[in-house]
Amino acid sequence: MNKPEYYIKTFFEPREGFRFNQPVERLNGKSYYEYEQDSYERKNWGTISWDSKKYNDALDYSQFYSELWTNEEAKVQAFTKIYDFIKDGKSGSGSSITGLFPFEIFLMNDGFEMISFSELNAINPGISIICDKIVGDAIINPRGFKYLRTYLKEDNFIYLGFGIEFDKKKTNFYFQTSKDHTHHFQVDNNIEKYKDAINGKLPYLDK
Repeated sequence: MNKPEYYIKTFFEPREGFRFNQPVERLNGKSYYEYEQDSYERKNWGTISWDSKKYNDALDYSQFYSELWTNEEAKVQAFTKIYDFIKDGKSGSGSSITGLFPFEIFLMNDGFEMISFSELNAINPGISIICDKIVGDAIINPRGFKYLRTYLKEDNFIYLGFGIEFDKKKTNFYFQTSKDHTHHFQVDNNIEKYKDAINGKLPYLDK
């Protein structure tokens, strides 16, 4: 896992006239004004800053520095998947990305592989209907579902979704497992309940 060749990082440093340290952007150790006016770095500062933000966002969304991670290989794989998702421009439909839950980190520590990643929010809820078209409330020629934030370990498949309502009670984040596709479970970030979660032993949201 390598940082971009040109990478801007924000440091908090003392500045004259300020009581608290102030943010200073540095590109490979130098601030904007330390580069020559006609330098590549200064001419492309905006683009480099944007690309650096994508890298930093991937670190945040993957909780890369969290002590919850115990599987280094899985952590790097998750970061790479998220970073590629952001770099490829799949994010940005007017809403922010929901970062990894502890539950997802538990999955990957336990050997589940992140198969696909999505924003997981109201605009991109993690599941979509495959059909010819949707007209109002009518779904024309439905052929199934596409799951967008998924994990796999052997034959155990888990996907996460956003926004589900039963008995007028809305749960934002939920998941289903291959143990029982007929029920939904609320995302539980308690490591003590992890085995219950992946084996479908948590209370059903739809009962």
